[in-house]
Amino acid sequence: MAVGGEWGGAVLIAAEHAGPKRVLYAAFAQQGSPAGSILATGMFALVSLLPDEAFLSYGWRIPFLASAVLLVIGLVIRLRVEESPEFVRMRERQEVARLPLAEVLRSSWPLVLLGIGASGVGIASAYFTNTFILSWATNDLGIAKSTMLNVLLVVSITQFVTQPIGAVLGQRIGAARYILIAFCVLIVCTPITFLLVGTGSPAPATTPLIATALLGATGTIWAVVVQYIVIILLTMACVTALRRMSARRVPVEV
Repeated sequence: MAVGGEWGGAVLIAAEHAGPKRVLYAAFAQQGSPAGSILATGMFALVSLLPDEAFLSYGWRIPFLASAVLLVIGLVIRLRVEESPEFVRMRERQEVARLPLAEVLRSSWPLVLLGIGASGVGIASAYFTNTFILSWATNDLGIAKSTMLNVLLVVSITQFVTQPIGAVLGQRIGAARYILIAFCVLIVCTPITFLLVGTGSPAPATTPLIATALLGATGTIWAVVVQYIVIILLTMACVTALRRMSARRVPVEV
């Protein structure tokens, strides 16, 4: 809940402050996701080097205590955040709604639903990669947890490096167009990724509850692959609808 709340606000503030480069600046907020994974996985890898008795006694507490430093940093940032120029102008014109949530749901509920749908892959992919594949690989395929954590660390580093490239491309060719192209590639890569993980070798491995239930009910990983592809297709449909609605309402760069 804390991460989700901070992420949405961070993207909104970055976009409203950025002006013409809002796609690039809003995407930069997403760097916190792989950065957090790198820090968390790296810290866990370090404390995992402790003997089992020491880890169970006090070692597992170290990452949580270390996170207090980030809490202080987050508090300092929060206290220094200024309202965006766009919001300041609305406040000066007395256009700020007294009940913003109620106003949004009353006047723009289709956009809210499409926005949720357009976020499907971005949210689900984190659970497929960081939770389900980790559980499947260690419990069903017999791959060591330390090995999979190292694989996820490499994935997080790769994500951290490549995300800014995607943001630049999205800024140049249009965010919605770039997203749809990327999702088409993802549909092709999804079955390949699960097949590679299924080999049990860490070299090529790069909505956990539903995915685990499908795996248990069908006994085949293809049910999970289909689930992931369905989420991608639904997300693409929502992104396309948002793109068309934005083109009709205001000239927004999408």
